[in-house]
Amino acid sequence: MGSNEFSAGYGPCPATFSSTLNTLSSLLSTLIILTSLLAIMQPRISNLLAIAAITCFLKFIPLSEAVSVPKIDVQLEGNTNYRRWALVVKGTLVVMGLWYAVIKPKPSPQTGAVAVPGGTTTGTLNQKEIEDWDEANDSAAAVISMSCGETAVNLLNQSWTAKNMWDTLHTAYSKVSAMEAFVDLRNLYRAQLDVTTPLLTQINLLTNTRDRIIAAGLSISSQNFALILLLALPDTWSHLSSAILAMTDLTKLDPGVVRARILDEETRTSSSTSGLATFRTMPQHNQQGHPRKTCMHCKMNGHLVNTCWKIHGVLVEEQERRKVSVTNLLTFSFSFLLTSVL
Repeated sequence: MGSNEFSAGYGPCPATFSSTLNTLSSLLSTLIILTSLLAIMQPRISNLLAIAAITCFLKFIPLSEAVSVPKIDVQLEGNTNYRRWALVVKGTLVVMGLWYAVIKPKPSPQTGAVAVPGGTTTGTLNQKEIEDWDEANDSAAAVISMSCGETAVNLLNQSWTAKNMWDTLHTAYSKVSAMEAFVDLRNLYRAQLDVTTPLLTQINLLTNTRDRIIAAGLSISSQNFALILLLALPDTWSHLSSAILAMTDLTKLDPGVVRARILDEETRTSSSTSGLATFRTMPQHNQQGHPRKTCMHCKMNGHLVNTCWKIHGVLVEEQERRKVSVTNLLTFSFSFLLTSVL
């Protein structure tokens, strides 16, 4: 592929741009050297030359006028996510002001008298309109192709217009067979969310399944899909389903609200679990602030395995202490009874 062909399809020729940039860089370098030489002798002239150098560089450098592409978080993999992909990419092209290149044909040249220096001549009256459409078409085609997965992009041709690409992908992936729709419908109503893994990915998969079913000609209302999301929750999350259904009119049930409540509950549950785990791992302390001893043999507090009486028996010192305690207790009890009688 030659440089001219590249330039005609996807922007300015890289070789021409590089040559222009090198020339301007050389000019700027020369002006900077002259500024440095005059800096010692004439500071004011040096400042003026510096300003002139920067102004010249900014004026002649071909600045990019490309519109930034909004983030596209979905890639077309087939009819499994075509509907969502089409919605996202169309919205992107509309925001960028490029969608008209997909739905409107290229303007036909309109010839007539065109003013030129020294008189008039025959030329294209709508040349600017044609150039704008060509630029929008190239940008739209680039967005479409870059948002396709490996399989989908192989269906496209670089020389096609954005409309050709869009129509080809629509024909290939927009239709869902009856068997595929049946399987999707069964899986949707039997879905079970696993709360031990990220729920956002699972909910997005259910949304894509619903989109495919609708593309096949079946109808799943917003209220039905919201109920499907609630039915997919485990029994341990029944409190959330009850709370949502108790506070919302069934006819106004919104899957977007249900989705947000589920994700909020996931965040809250994760935070509570992590906080409890942290508390359980914290060492226990006694009243003096020292870590509490726990025997790994008898699971009792206050001693360790190497002094556990169930293993080593009661120490002689402890036996003597117990005898003294029993004696003192008997003496106190006898004195108390004697005092009460007298």
